[in-house]
Amino acid sequence: MTLLYTHPSGHLHATPPGHPEQVARLDAVLTALDGLEVDRRAAPAADDADILRGHAPEYLAALERRTPDRGWSMLDADTALSPDSRMLMPASESTSDAMQATLCRFSMLQQVIT
Repeated sequence: MTLLYTHPSGHLHATPPGHPEQVARLDAVLTALDGLEVDRRAAPAADDADILRGHAPEYLAALERRTPDRGWSMLDADTALSPDSRMLMPASESTSDAMQATLCRFSMLQQVIT
């Protein structure tokens, strides 16, 4: 079973023209998955502590400092930030949730095999 985490904030993420993280790309992927057997889940909220489990405090500080009030700015060569980028933080907690779900299913599979 494929897990799919989404959050409405994904549609707020503005990126420069030509950047691969476009809302149209998100819509195309979600549309392509319609009708398929996919375990769709709402991305859980992440707070600063969740972000800091995978990133240095300097990274979080850079996000806060570089997130623009309008338009976009580049955090690095491929990471665009827009005013609503902070709303994308649920994605980071989804990674943790997905890993836990995968480990749980792997554990159940091992029990069936042995």
